[in-house]
Amino acid sequence: MNNRFENKYVKTSYTIIFFTVLIAGAVLFVGFSRIKAKLAEATTETAKPTPVYSLKLSKKELHKTIDALATVKSGATILVKSESAGSIVKLPFKEGDPVKAGQVIAVIDSREQTAQLKAAQARKTTAQSQIDAAQANLQALESRFESANTNFEFWQKELERSKKLLKEGAVSQTNHDNTKNKNSEAQSMLLSLKAQISAQKAQVDAVSSQLKAAESDVKVWEVRKDYTEITSPVNGIISAKFQEENNKIGVQAPIYNIEDNSLTRLITAIPQEHAFALKPGQTMLINDKDDYGFKITRIHPVLNALRQITLEAQISGKPQELIYDMQIPVKIVTQSVFGTIIPPEAKYTDFKDPNGFYVYKINDNMAVRTKITPLLQNSKNETAADPKELAHSTELALGAYLENLRLPESFQVEVIK
Repeated sequence: MNNRFENKYVKTSYTIIFFTVLIAGAVLFVGFSRIKAKLAEATTETAKPTPVYSLKLSKKELHKTIDALATVKSGATILVKSESAGSIVKLPFKEGDPVKAGQVIAVIDSREQTAQLKAAQARKTTAQSQIDAAQANLQALESRFESANTNFEFWQKELERSKKLLKEGAVSQTNHDNTKNKNSEAQSMLLSLKAQISAQKAQVDAVSSQLKAAESDVKVWEVRKDYTEITSPVNGIISAKFQEENNKIGVQAPIYNIEDNSLTRLITAIPQEHAFALKPGQTMLINDKDDYGFKITRIHPVLNALRQITLEAQISGKPQELIYDMQIPVKIVTQSVFGTIIPPEAKYTDFKDPNGFYVYKINDNMAVRTKITPLLQNSKNETAADPKELAHSTELALGAYLENLRLPESFQVEVIK
């Protein structure tokens, strides 16, 4: 009885196992069929062209740059001060106004300077008149001296002759004494005129000194009167106005700040680790363009308080859109290459060669993986390639997927227009 029960149990177990295996086989068969269908469908889809965007390459100069923030400055900031004290009667310019070199930009009340100038001119005129009179007197005295000298020489000869005649008894003592007296009178006149001439020369010298002093005063007050008209030292722009009309000011009072616009400078500071990449003559770009032509003219030899390198770039003149003291982003060009430009979305990374640079060239609706040797890459990840290696008219496939998918070395594409 027990044996019959055990045999029946075994048969039932085998039956259950059989049907279980049969059902599992059926499930596996259905699963494999579905997988095979999907693989077939995937194979069919792979065979279809892949839609891609594309770009035809162009050639241009690519720059490797250092980003920085620059401050716009003029060629120089000039503080214009007064050279004369007084009240300001004219101050026609305000901040932002352009001025030209030599243009009158302020006028100070010149009444005191005018009065002093007139007084000095009067002293000069008086001294000149006195000199003219003294020189006329001197000329007259010198003329009389010549006549007196001739007269004295005559009576000297007459006295010598009278002495001989007196010894010979040819003239009387009285006549001889008269001749002697005439000689003495001529000598006295000559000595008197000589003394007068010396005195007159001394007077001419004294009045000449007065004339020179008066002429010096005239020049001083002419200059000081000129100082009442303040002129611009350069072509520039008024950047600050320190006074108003009718203000009373002293000597050396500030009037204006003038920005010399013959030059425009860009001043920036960058981290010192870039020191070896910098040199004078490098281009400083604004908005990624070299429209202005800024070139580095000076690299300061001492680091600033933040341990940064200070640079200056400049151009002649002043572009209208650049405002003094404004800050603008700039790029300092440290390296430049002319080549075929590859955008970052055209780069493909091959996981078998992660350091390589690959692109997919499109030709006859086929994308072919091609390895490129980059010449230079900028901060936007644009890459320059040798035009001999990659012609500028080449069409490349674009898309971020190129960095993430394991694409075959070549595949059919349909370019999206």
